[in-house]
Amino acid sequence: MTKGNPLSGYGAGIRKETLLGWVAWYGISDPQVEYEPLKQQFHDLGLDEEALPAPLRPGDSFKRACRYAQDSKIPIPGTDLYANILIRKVSMSSDLLVWHIVIETVDSENEKLGYDEIADLRFHKDQGTPDADGKPSGKLEIVRTKKSLSKGYKRLSDRAIARFKEEYDDAQKYIDSQTLRQTIRRQLDMMRAFLLRRNGSVYFVPTDQQSKAEGLAELLDWIGNGSGFHILPLIDTEKQREMIQGAFEDEVHESAQKMLNDLQEALVQEKPITNGNWVEMLNRKEKLFERAREYSDLIDKEFKKAGTELALLEDSLQEILKQGLIKPARGKAA
Repeated sequence: MTKGNPLSGYGAGIRKETLLGWVAWYGISDPQVEYEPLKQQFHDLGLDEEALPAPLRPGDSFKRACRYAQDSKIPIPGTDLYANILIRKVSMSSDLLVWHIVIETVDSENEKLGYDEIADLRFHKDQGTPDADGKPSGKLEIVRTKKSLSKGYKRLSDRAIARFKEEYDDAQKYIDSQTLRQTIRRQLDMMRAFLLRRNGSVYFVPTDQQSKAEGLAELLDWIGNGSGFHILPLIDTEKQREMIQGAFEDEVHESAQKMLNDLQEALVQEKPITNGNWVEMLNRKEKLFERAREYSDLIDKEFKKAGTELALLEDSLQEILKQGLIKPARGKAA
């Protein structure tokens, strides 16, 4: 792992009192990351272990391999046609998952011409060598269902099965890139970061989260293969304050509007809200209010649009209480 401050060049000489915070963005490419080493990195770098994904589970690894092993527009040798490799769920039970590998034949316009099931994938959850916790690791069974295939389709069939096995081996061992991106986003949420550019996934990170931002930079350097987390100082100017104001109000709008829609539906339809959902809404509201206060103090400006929506949210929550639409928790009287 590359050690050292990622701001040793451009940002090292900038005084902290001149900063609003940090601009951050990241990318993850072709990771080969195992769960326990990732957990150790989080601990060593002072990151929040609550942001970590759940440990790999055999059934999830099987389903991930089914998703990733699909392919499309593969030329069929000796023809002007193409093949799509599809893997379709057939049945699921507490101990058995059954999916089919299918070759879909299409023309150059993607018009479907044929559909051949070539193999059953059967994953037995309650079988296989027990892991360190004594739980079955699962057993994979691949059954070819179509024996008579032309030479070209036989090659496609072998290729599809080989690719699935490769994806399955990876899925049993490594965390996929999508899960890692979700992990980084959870960590950024815990750092009170928010998006400055939604399409480009560029974040604003508060100044007091510099050490964790640097930890993320080291983490993605450790992941390697072209992955990276980059941070640059955001100088305190009026223009930058206006940018933060606009970006944060967009975030509040999105979060508050979703809650307002749910609350309005409950009010209009007189639809009761469970106690658990109510507590979750109150927690989300408090976090929004707290962050609005924090960023309003940071830029020394009022959030006009966000303030209106937060006031509407508060009014809607009070109206829910007034109309008695909260279901009592189990075992408690209304």
